[in-house]
Amino acid sequence: MSQLKIAKWAEHIKPNALQKGLEFIDTHHVSFGNGIPDLNLLPIHELDEILHSFELNSGELLQYKVPDDELKFYICKLLKLRNVNCKPENIFLTAGAQQALSLLACLFLNKDDYVMLEKHCYPGFLNAFKPFCDNVIHIDSTQAGPDLRQIQSSLERNVIPACVYLMANGHNPLGYQMSNKVKQSIVNLAEKYDFPIIEDDAYGLINYEAPSTPLRSLSTSHVIYVGSLSKILSPSLRIGWLVAPRYLIEKLASIKEGFDLNISRFSYNIATAFLKKHDLPKFLVFLNAAYKKKRDLTLSCLEKYCSNMPLSYSSPSGGFYIWINFENEVSVEKLKHHARIKKLSFITGDAFSLRKTGFCRGIRLAFSSPATDTIDEGIKRLSMVLNDVMELECSTT
Repeated sequence: MSQLKIAKWAEHIKPNALQKGLEFIDTHHVSFGNGIPDLNLLPIHELDEILHSFELNSGELLQYKVPDDELKFYICKLLKLRNVNCKPENIFLTAGAQQALSLLACLFLNKDDYVMLEKHCYPGFLNAFKPFCDNVIHIDSTQAGPDLRQIQSSLERNVIPACVYLMANGHNPLGYQMSNKVKQSIVNLAEKYDFPIIEDDAYGLINYEAPSTPLRSLSTSHVIYVGSLSKILSPSLRIGWLVAPRYLIEKLASIKEGFDLNISRFSYNIATAFLKKHDLPKFLVFLNAAYKKKRDLTLSCLEKYCSNMPLSYSSPSGGFYIWINFENEVSVEKLKHHARIKKLSFITGDAFSLRKTGFCRGIRLAFSSPATDTIDEGIKRLSMVLNDVMELECSTT
């Protein structure tokens, strides 16, 4: 049976490794692949109370309705914790941060445009821009953020991107926190050369040290801010938002009609009720303390089992991820094969890059979801996997 013709951009698209990481694994498996919240840290009891308080007799919650500004008001209060001052009219609600990224790609990109991003980038944005744009300006990353010299060089050659995608806090996958100097420099360049920055701050409320201010706090005209409740309240609610000038909000509303018209009323009411009734800043203190313990334990285990290996790793001040960088490239397939044998999961570096060579220089560990009592065993297995693979690589060179 012949297959229907599809768009050229869709011919080579494949499910990304992050989605595969959500598939069921047995109880003996240790997964550092899933960058998801710890189920035990979600406010399950509070959300259960809210659900039981809903009245469905009138059927009102089952009908279409354009969201009012109540949730936006609470999001404005929440964003003040991130040093982002905005009004409800500047907030556009989306079905999670991922939809916000897709909408912005649709808004900003034409086929012949350039999009600028780091060589290791969140795969959700890679998939978001592929239908609209073929041209990518790849930027190296440093411990302080994207390489400013490379950005400057591109701009001076008059290769101006239609948008730049950045994560200043809790970077996925590299785990870094962008320095204040780099943030200010990038914002200055955006305003000088007149290009928008899409700031993905999905992990901005997950902090283990002094919180770092987002790019949006430095520019309201050229930084479009993307946020979400998925990492702190519940991923399945699919509540996200973007903060943008009013003239862009109107365009985005029209684009969103081609996606899903409005966000779920159930999700909207649950999120609104939680933010109205509960002390979110207090909950965040509890949440960040719990994830910090997991981060510290993972780093301690890496020091215990991997300190003599030819690698380095990040010590994130926020977010869910530790990036392990290898001195030399290793085979992706060998990494995956030996990880399967040891019943271990992580995400290889090629998943975060458009350039697929079959080799990678690093892996991402998500310390948020594994149970605390499995982390030591998981890192011990990781050391065995890396030792086996690196020995094989040495023997074939």
